[in-house]
Amino acid sequence: MVALLRAYPRLRGTVVDLTEPVEAARAALETAGLADRGEAVVGSFFDALPPDAEAYLLCAILHDWNDESARAILRRCAEAAGSEGLIFVIGKVGPGGETVRTEMDLRVLAYFGGRERGVHEIRELAADAGLRLRAVHPAGDLSIVELSASGSLSPPR
Repeated sequence: MVALLRAYPRLRGTVVDLTEPVEAARAALETAGLADRGEAVVGSFFDALPPDAEAYLLCAILHDWNDESARAILRRCAEAAGSEGLIFVIGKVGPGGETVRTEMDLRVLAYFGGRERGVHEIRELAADAGLRLRAVHPAGDLSIVELSASGSLSPPR
């Protein structure tokens, strides 16, 4: 969140998580001087999310969940973001937009019933939630998949 807020001065973001991670996020935002554009609130992404933020960031979240739950999470983000907000899904997406098959696939499947997903799979889940793929931003061994309820559909880069 801190890196995105620094890179995009007009962006606003909200972290929704359990108590301990929220406390860490608040401290990080404060330390970075970004608390005026980023907030952290205790909650669940299966409940209504704080509305009307400019951005919602899902970092290593969707891979913990099966498709039905991942769709529900994206729907909650879409509801909160409205027609103007952005949703950023950060995960391990390899060359060509496909998921990088690692031991993480087995780990999230065994622990949570989830799985790693490529851009095509994220796009399908997002479409079911009323979202469109805007762009894919490479970030080292991760990718940032940018979604919104409005705007033109962009092919993955």
